[in-house]
Amino acid sequence: LPQFAGMTRDPEGNYYLLFTRQNKDGDFSPNVKLVRYSKDGVETGNFDLPIGRDGGFDVMRQGYTARVLWADGRIAVHMGKTQHKNRGDGLNHQSAIFFVVDALQMTLLEKESMKATASHSFDQRMIFDGSHFVNLDLADNYPRGFHLTKNKKGKVIFTFKTKHSNVAATRGGKRIPAGKWSNDNRTYSELGSLAPAPGGYLVLGASEKSLDNDTAESYLNESRNLFVVLADKDFGEKPVIDYKGKRQVNMVSPEVVISPGAASKIINFYTFGGDIQYQQRRGVVWLTDYSDSKKENAVKPRLVKSGEDRYTVIWEKWTDKDYVMTYGMEINSQGKVLSGPEELGALRINRGDDPVIFRDEMVWVTGNKAKKTLRIHRLTTK
Repeated sequence: LPQFAGMTRDPEGNYYLLFTRQNKDGDFSPNVKLVRYSKDGVETGNFDLPIGRDGGFDVMRQGYTARVLWADGRIAVHMGKTQHKNRGDGLNHQSAIFFVVDALQMTLLEKESMKATASHSFDQRMIFDGSHFVNLDLADNYPRGFHLTKNKKGKVIFTFKTKHSNVAATRGGKRIPAGKWSNDNRTYSELGSLAPAPGGYLVLGASEKSLDNDTAESYLNESRNLFVVLADKDFGEKPVIDYKGKRQVNMVSPEVVISPGAASKIINFYTFGGDIQYQQRRGVVWLTDYSDSKKENAVKPRLVKSGEDRYTVIWEKWTDKDYVMTYGMEINSQGKVLSGPEELGALRINRGDDPVIFRDEMVWVTGNKAKKTLRIHRLTTK
């Protein structure tokens, strides 16, 4: 299994490494393995994920890196995957899975695991809040938005525009006219970070401010700006909004997102199968106000909890093509800016890794491919 996908460590110093392999369609040989090593590097246990279609997690290949986290005697893995050809439509669908393994026995905890958290899922985040693993997906269709999950119950906490097809299509023998279906894999957004907060979970992201399908023409239609939303700690137990006689999973409930941002207008999009879905944002607090997409965009947003109801935020500012500068600010869980923004210089931010707090410093690592070096960045948060 040649692909290193992630790792975590327990308090005793044991390491848990996730390895994967890209299988060909129809090859159901094990290709997702979690291996436990002692602090001296000796293998002491391993686990092969059941990846078959029938009763398994249906993994043909794993997508990029995965989130791997030890907590309370368990190892949790949240990762994107492409599955084998679907028997119904013959397509290789993409989604994310979440599985939990007993760290001592190295066995699957099926009751805690999920064979699908969102579809498609282009990026994932995961934390442990002291009691539960909490997952975040960047999903483009089922549902369409930032999707937060805990205890197998998920809610959309932020949603975005959709570009509809300009040609007709046929689905299951049904003719769908142009403009009444979509397969828009673009999200016009980027996941940032997920952190525990007073009363819930704080999510940082970057997106285009407008929620208007008429502006969904290209990958970048307007400046991407930083935002936060605060999700209620019991978001999974809150009801889904009913609108026009149906449950609308892409309309954000004011019981789910409790930050002070205003509600957006209600819009709609059509799914791949031509079903209409309604959308609405709630509680979005914008942290930047960039307006010229050719000159200023928020990219690679990251956040860490740096004090009592205090969070340090960093991001890179880009033109539509090139890196400009890295910036930082401090906010509280309601999105109020406590200090900044400030220029931090050319402190580049890794595309996938999460920064951590270590001795009152925000710490992250970047690599230089040409020089084959790693650089540790340290930002004082006090």
